[in-house]
Amino acid sequence: MNGLIRKYGAILPVLLSAIALLAFRQATGAPMTYTPVPSWTTPASTPPNSIVLRQDPASGLLLVSAWINGKPCTLIVDTGTTHTVFDTQFIQRNFPGSPRSPICLQPGSNVISSPEAFAVGTLRLGESVQRSFFAVVMDISSLRSALGTPVDGILGMNSLGIAPFVISASQGRLQWFPGSTPHPDGFLPIPCRKNSLGGITISGNTGTRELDFLIDSGATFTSVPASCWPNGPTSLVIQETADINSRISRTETRRRGTPLNICFGNALTLPGVEPVLTENAIPCILGLDMLRQFDMLIDMRRGTIRIRPAPYAQKDHP
Repeated sequence: MNGLIRKYGAILPVLLSAIALLAFRQATGAPMTYTPVPSWTTPASTPPNSIVLRQDPASGLLLVSAWINGKPCTLIVDTGTTHTVFDTQFIQRNFPGSPRSPICLQPGSNVISSPEAFAVGTLRLGESVQRSFFAVVMDISSLRSALGTPVDGILGMNSLGIAPFVISASQGRLQWFPGSTPHPDGFLPIPCRKNSLGGITISGNTGTRELDFLIDSGATFTSVPASCWPNGPTSLVIQETADINSRISRTETRRRGTPLNICFGNALTLPGVEPVLTENAIPCILGLDMLRQFDMLIDMRRGTIRIRPAPYAQKDHP
């Protein structure tokens, strides 16, 4: 996980994403800021099992308030991470002396921290309470220091996927449904598959080739290996980025891809997608800039994903 683009770190296996972008501008030099979606308001009440999400002002990442073993915490909502992660300093401060067990890194991981397993008694997310499971503990201080909001960890798919759930990045909502509950109206199935690390990818067609995209709410931007997408006329100047390994204080330029439409089965077409192109052979990543265009109903146990266009979607062009 280096800078904005490289996102993969496999631990037992844990797929860690959570990439924060501090400042950015187009290669034209025009300053850019993250514009919140206008529909983001805190309602007076929320439906059962529904959680209101916040967004970090510096990166736009989705945040949720939670309680772990009775202690309050703020977590990044990250569909690209297979396991829930807590920062080492947060665990040491709130649970001094609690036992932790070392975790061996899976071959090929680019995570340089030394992760540990921590026994979670309860994790409360709104009305949902998860009990008796292990979370990963590791130093994510570099990521925390890059965000505009203090965070204590990352909410991964082992917690998100306890039941079928809907995540709406455009409206700032997360809601679980009992397995026997009928699907909400308007959601259509899309081709998807589980990858070797336990995450789910969706299949999109650009008209010339089919690509598998990891649904990654822990990434600010959509990215694609340069070998899979033609170069576009514009570039993105990265002024400062951070991930779980390091905070990078340098300027670098990444090419954007030429605008192409992506069709996800018969459910949705995203027009004019301009991903950030990467030099590394990493999977395609569908980041928050695109995820705000549709709501997702994810059922990890069945390995299915359904989507519908977001009613208040706004496309960002950072």
